[in-house]
Amino acid sequence: MSLKETVIVVDANHFLHRYYHTIKDNVEKIVSLYRFRLLNFMQFHKPKSIHICFDEGGSDYRRQLLPTYKSNRPPMPDDMRVIKHKLIRESLQITSKVYISRGIEADDIIASLCKRLKTEYDVIILTCDKDLNQLIDDSVRIIHPFKLTESTKNNLRFTMGVDPHQVVDYLSMVGDTVDYINGIPDIGKSRAIRLLTQYDTLDGLLSMENSNEPYLPMLLRFKSRLDINRKLITLLDDLPVDNYLIQNN
Repeated sequence: MSLKETVIVVDANHFLHRYYHTIKDNVEKIVSLYRFRLLNFMQFHKPKSIHICFDEGGSDYRRQLLPTYKSNRPPMPDDMRVIKHKLIRESLQITSKVYISRGIEADDIIASLCKRLKTEYDVIILTCDKDLNQLIDDSVRIIHPFKLTESTKNNLRFTMGVDPHQVVDYLSMVGDTVDYINGIPDIGKSRAIRLLTQYDTLDGLLSMENSNEPYLPMLLRFKSRLDINRKLITLLDDLPVDNYLIQNN
């Protein structure tokens, strides 16, 4: 059992979308539920600090790599934006560590926070986002804020089929329809899991020129797509996160 203190990092966008699509007509109830759930997590885990992350406008970096990235998503509705601002104000009542990123995604702020915090603390990420599974290690775990399921270094293989260090390669092969990232033809979830179980990494497989692996030719044919997908899915973890803190005036 770790003797380090705990910190919580919140992917607030998922709270926003979950509540908006279920009870959007009752803004005050949304704010109340949001506060209640966060305070419950804080009471149970007793964190040293809590860091809450929002974003605004998506990732310029990823749109440069792939112009169609998340292009299937409509602009944020005005009533959803109102709720978002209320959740930001409520967050500032809970903690001074509230971040909003413009031109980059909240996931990258979360990755950068984890890299900084895990040297001293155990980190709990509250999120529903499978991309963030790549951050899991001995000091970082993920709790689904609504299902309350926990993903750790020891159990991710049982829930996702791969280990944390394989998450980027796995998602690069299968793609992500939510983010408009195309996967590799004929490589579905089961085959991607089988390939990573057998070869551990994509680089390991792609370097085997004389391999009898039947799906290697397909992966080599779409290697440029794989390279772009891996850049899209790999989270940035070296951002100056303090620059994105919201000042509570």
